[in-house]
Amino acid sequence: GGLNLALRLGEMPWPDSGPKAAPEILLVDPKDRFVFTPLLVDHAINRDIGADEVAPEYATLLERAASERAFLPGAGAARVEHVRGRVVRVDWRRR
Repeated sequence: GGLNLALRLGEMPWPDSGPKAAPEILLVDPKDRFVFTPLLVDHAINRDIGADEVAPEYATLLERAASERAFLPGAGAARVEHVRGRVVRVDWRRR
């Protein structure tokens, strides 16, 4: 999905400068939490998984991913940010 793609793009070995330098990666979602759907069943049946594990805030996920990326050799420095909203149009000419 979108979260996985954004995180993988952030890990790519982007050059430090130039036209192919690390992009700004925006993850757009109207919600402030990401729902790990497979964990919903465990949460509903067992209640041994907390709500924050099933549906953590994007801010928490992205902070954790950024700190882990610092330990990956050759990982890029692209920032991944969450924007709460909906995409209604993309201007491909202006990017």
